[in-house]
Order: sequence, then structure tokens, then C-alpha cells
Amino acid sequence: MTIDQVTVRNNSTTGQHAAGILVGPATKVLLTRSSITGNSVDTSGDALGGGIYVWSGAELTAIATTIAGNLAKTGGNGFGGGLAIGPTASAVLRHVTLADNRVQAGSIATHGGNVSNGGQLTIEDSILTGGQAYFGANCYGSLVKGGRNIDSGTTCGFGAGHLSSTDPQLLPLADYGGPTDSRALAPTSPAREAALACPAGGLDQRGAAAPSGVACDIGAVELSSDLGVTVQSSRPDAAPGDDVTYLVRVVNNGMDAAPGAALDVSPAGATPILASSSTGSCTLQVRCEIGTLARGQEALVTVVARAGTVPIAFSARASSGLPDPAPANDLATLTTPVLGAAAPPPTGSEPLPTTTPLALSRLRLVGRARTKRVVRLATTLSAPATVAITVDRLLPGRRVAGRCRIAARTGTRCTLVRRVGVARQRAAAGAATLRIPARIRGRVLTPGRYRLRAVAADAAGRRSAPKVLVIRVTR
Repeated sequence: MTIDQVTVRNNSTTGQHAAGILVGPATKVLLTRSSITGNSVDTSGDALGGGIYVWSGAELTAIATTIAGNLAKTGGNGFGGGLAIGPTASAVLRHVTLADNRVQAGSIATHGGNVSNGGQLTIEDSILTGGQAYFGANCYGSLVKGGRNIDSGTTCGFGAGHLSSTDPQLLPLADYGGPTDSRALAPTSPAREAALACPAGGLDQRGAAAPSGVACDIGAVELSSDLGVTVQSSRPDAAPGDDVTYLVRVVNNGMDAAPGAALDVSPAGATPILASSSTGSCTLQVRCEIGTLARGQEALVTVVARAGTVPIAFSARASSGLPDPAPANDLATLTTPVLGAAAPPPTGSEPLPTTTPLALSRLRLVGRARTKRVVRLATTLSAPATVAITVDRLLPGRRVAGRCRIAARTGTRCTLVRRVGVARQRAAAGAATLRIPARIRGRVLTPGRYRLRAVAADAAGRRSAPKVLVIRVTR
């Protein structure tokens, strides 16, 4: 019989054997990724196995399973609060957590708080802690040890190569993800990456990948977090000197909280001028110390970078104090083109001389700027060039939770910048009239405030300093 991803809890019996699971004579049971908790035997006679009893001649193999908080209460002799193994029976425990099981009696005749063995018992890469019994708080009877095990005392007799008298630092029994309750590890647990083997199938009790780091954890639970990173930009491209806002989302998709979560950001080709996070704090290097991200929790990081003369290669990488079984989604990248960026000269050729800078005078509005009509600007060029005019809509808003929102009614006033598009045209040297068409990328300039940023570039690759003009479009 195979029992997989099953919870057996809070059962009780006044009989002698196993309130949770009774493995009968000549029976073989494979118990995987399950939770046997809170079961109790309460009898006036001998009590055998509060959680599980393996009858004489039966076999049990338990893998990636928690057996916790079970009780064998007896008026006579008590054996195995969590698990009892009868004569000629056998049990193999691999990556099992036995915790806080106990045997209770009116006398001293209590044996094996977590496990009592009267047959054959093999324990590998498992945790035994918090058991209560007069004889053998965690273990009673002989056993075969494999892998590396943790005993919070010394009653299991694991010896060299194992972790005896060691607190495994378990969290309380709860839902830490997956189909069954478990006892997860604290981030500082000595069980982390200390097992000599991994559970069959490469999954812990909850279904998390094992290993998540360089080696598997001891016990039923593999501690890990899975940070996922995505990035969005406020505009598809930029002109030199433009401010580009990047919104980075960091989400913990893993089973466990991610302690010490951090985000390292690189806006290559641009100068960072602002960085903030919805939780924690950021520096302009840019590094954001997010802190602990709970399972399913999200952090929003805002980075404003000022464009230079080359495309912006933006990257953001998340990390935490736990191993990440899916490192591919820790990194997000985004490239923002910069308008008018000079192409590098062909290989083997000399760059064109640029001793005389290209000059573009300030912009002046000619007449009125009206919706559904061409907008005219006056300027002067020192040489023939192509002028790229970036048009951004300026919308009033208020800052809420670090973001500028149009619909908000409270908070500090702010301006939300939305890209409309770019208009380009050739212009001769001297006085020039630049035209912004009535429609840009199919969009009409509706009434409101707009920011115009013009940059000229000539055939020699020279680029002018940007000129900015804010206008109001009316009906």
C-alpha cells in the first residue's frame, strides 16, 4: 500500500495500537510526503504507537514525512509516542521529521517518545527532537544509522558523523506550503544542506525541489525561497538627458520566507538619480535591502535613471539568505534605446572629426498649440541636421506608496510622464521651423500640458544638447 501526500491527524483510540496508522501483519506500506500529527492512544493496558504501529512481520518505509505531536497514554507499559515497531517488524525512515511525540503513564514504564523499536529500524538523514519518555526520550531500542541524522539528545546513539545533542530549530507545525502540514526549518537550522542524500524523487514533503542548494537538508522539509524578478519601463525609448523610470517587482514564489532579500540594479549607460523600495531601503549604487519577504509577498522597487548618449542596458538581480532552486528568474533585463545615439565607426576606420559642436537654439512656440492641428516650433541650427522631438504628456497626480497616481486624492502632488511619441524632420542650417504633426503614432494631442524635448544629429554623428519646452495644447 502506498500513502502519498496524506494527512492523518487528531484521531484517538482506547485500543492498544496506533490511533493514526496500523500496519497489519504481512503488510508493506510506503508512506511519502505525508503528515501524521496529533493522534493519541489512551488505554488502560499497554500502548503501542500513538501515531503509527508496525505489527510483527510488517514493513514500513517512510520518506519525506512529518510525525509530530502524537501521544501514547497508558495505564501499563507505553512504547513509541510517534512510532512503535513490533517484534520481527521493520521500518526505514528517510528524511523524516519526528518531533514532540510522547509516551505518558502513571509509572516510569514509558519507552521511546518519538520512536520505539522492537524489530529492525533504519534511520537516514532524519530529525528526532522533543520526544518525551522515561526511557529514550527520542529513541528506544537498537537501530541502523545511515546518512546524517539529528538527535536533540543522545538516546538515538547516532555517534560520530551525526548531530547529537543538537537543536534542529524547527518552526511550529503549520501550513508551510504543499498539501500537508509540516515542521519547517528556521533559516539558522543546522539541518540546512547537511544531509548526505536527498529524498527519492528530488522533492521534499511539500513538493519543493531538493536540493535547493549545494546539498539537501536533513528532515522532511527542504528550506528554500524562489525570488522572481520582472521589470517595466515608463517609456519605450529616450533622448539624451531624459529621465526613465523603471519599476521592478520582486516576488517570493517559494515555500519559505526569504530572509535578507536584496536587489542589485545596474542601469548601464545611464545615471541613477533616484531609487526607492516599498519595503526596506535603497542606495544609488544601486542596491536595495528589502529585508524578509514572506511566502507570496511582493516588493516594488522604483529606479529613475537619466539617459546618456548610448542605449540603457538595465538589469536587476534578486538574492536572499536562502538557496533558490530556480535561479533563472532571479534576473530581469531591459534595453531602452536612446534616440539619435551615434553609431560606432566601421571597424578599421577613423571616427569623423567632431571638433565643432552642433548647436540647436532654444525652442519657441509659433502661434497656439491646438488639438488636431500641426504644432509649429521655431529654432536655429548651426548645420543641417535631423531633429528628433520627443513628445511627453504631463499629467497631474499624487504620490501614494512611492508611486505617482492620477486618481489619488491625497498625498504629495507629482507629475506623471507618459510618452506620446517622437517626431523627426530634416532642417537646414540657420533659422528653422519644426513641425509636430496633428497625430503621432496615430494619437491626437488632446488638450493638456506636454513636454517637448528636441535633439539634433548631423551626418558626422555630432549631436546637439537637448532643448526642452513645455506647452499647453488647447481646443
